[in-house]
Amino acid sequence: MKTSWKRSVSYSLKKLITSVVFFFLWRALRSLYTMDSRIREEMDSWPQNFTLHMQAGLGGPHLTIGMTPSGPVRLFGWETAQVHIRFKTLDSAFKLVTGQLGVEQAYAEHRFSLSGDIAPTMSFVRCVDIAEAYLFPAFITRRILRAIPPKERSSLAVYRCVLFGF
Repeated sequence: MKTSWKRSVSYSLKKLITSVVFFFLWRALRSLYTMDSRIREEMDSWPQNFTLHMQAGLGGPHLTIGMTPSGPVRLFGWETAQVHIRFKTLDSAFKLVTGQLGVEQAYAEHRFSLSGDIAPTMSFVRCVDIAEAYLFPAFITRRILRAIPPKERSSLAVYRCVLFGF
């Protein structure tokens, strides 16, 4: 009985943390679109009205990002997305979003599937790598990224913008 309860709490906690990280990843990408020229350049290269949907396990937390002429927007309908990234399990997504696993390792271990055009997806991954360099402490970033991208702004300025929208 106890292990079932612990498993349920563990699953709920991982689901909550993954949802929160997806939310802050979205806020970071939106903020960095205006603060970091590399993110702006990458996102501006996406096709007009491009939509990417990322989901953590079956029925788990998800994030849908769309690109409009005025910049990135968060969308709530994912059915029309051109790219779908689906993590096979919530555990895989949780490890990735908490910095226990890098994108390259997750790909090599077949922890997610991708359907859609790979070119804008790789651009999205580069944006996430840059965002991770701002958001994660250096000891985590060194472990999950092959090369740490230089920062154009201080992490404190990015955190302030992500948390408070300045």
